[in-house]
Amino acid sequence: MAKMTNNVPKLASSEWPHKPVFFQAMDGTNCTPSLDFHTTAETNFETEPRSNANTPLPIGIPIPFTTDLFEGQILFRLKNGKSDDAPSQARYFSGRQRVRQYKIQGRFKDNGATPRKLSEVYAGDIYSQPLGLKPPPFIHKIIIKIMKQAVPGVIMDLLSDSPKVLALSFSGAQTIRIDLPGTEPDIMDIATEEDTSLLFGTSHPTINVHDSAKRRTSLSNPNGLANEYNYNPEHVYTFDFYDNLLDLGLYTLNMPVLGAFDMTRTLGGQPMSISMMVKDPKQDKDGNDQFQYVFGFRVWHERLLPVGRQAQGKAHAAAGKPKKKTERDEYLQHYQRAVQPCFNI
Repeated sequence: MAKMTNNVPKLASSEWPHKPVFFQAMDGTNCTPSLDFHTTAETNFETEPRSNANTPLPIGIPIPFTTDLFEGQILFRLKNGKSDDAPSQARYFSGRQRVRQYKIQGRFKDNGATPRKLSEVYAGDIYSQPLGLKPPPFIHKIIIKIMKQAVPGVIMDLLSDSPKVLALSFSGAQTIRIDLPGTEPDIMDIATEEDTSLLFGTSHPTINVHDSAKRRTSLSNPNGLANEYNYNPEHVYTFDFYDNLLDLGLYTLNMPVLGAFDMTRTLGGQPMSISMMVKDPKQDKDGNDQFQYVFGFRVWHERLLPVGRQAQGKAHAAAGKPKKKTERDEYLQHYQRAVQPCFNI
């Protein structure tokens, strides 16, 4: 199982360049930000291209990186957050309900192993500790049912000691392009046009190579069409992920009808990640799925830090506010009212 330690930033949050957010690379993801990005951290990326939990990465501009399985660059944008390219960020989010975007562009490395199938590479999160706010079992059942209807191949477990939410990268990305090296689009482009013709040809009976919605539907099941095609290390892949629900600038999950949920409490102080993983065809001795990271980045918020949580608690106490219902109470109330009637449990 891919289980990474949560490296809490040692840099005081008052020194975070994108406060209240801190963007960091996971161990094994080695970054070389552009030289016009200045950081107060100790690592000099010009001479030391490596992952460093104490080094804040830029937001809003491309970051080259390499791992054992992948080499390329990442672009991370937040609507409700600071950016190292504010004009580009403003253009991207203007007129859109999206609250975050991340683009991954690069090649899977040819390390002599069997080419990776589309059905083996997942995007999502695996947490090293239990969630701070676990849904009750009957709500967990509802969530799983909803998610599997929308994404047949989703792997979701919110109740164990190692929670996870994963979906195939090739069906999870809103837009995908596949290009020959040197012909790939600029990662800073505001819009990315779908084009998977290098993989599927121009007359595939099921896939329209310019239709992202059709691709996402047709390739969401790892036991279906996704199991018949491989990632090609000679091609450059551009994955464009975005949504209007998970606001990492505010660290809230904005659910239709149900409202906003504070993710710092839900996750028990653990950071969310931007990562891809390869699923091992063999399970461990306990029957659990095993994963290897393709790459990984974490997004911290100062409210995740113990000091931040304590300060928040003291502020509420000082204000003399009456005790509010717990997040768990709200969780139950929202789901019972809005979701449970839709299913026969």
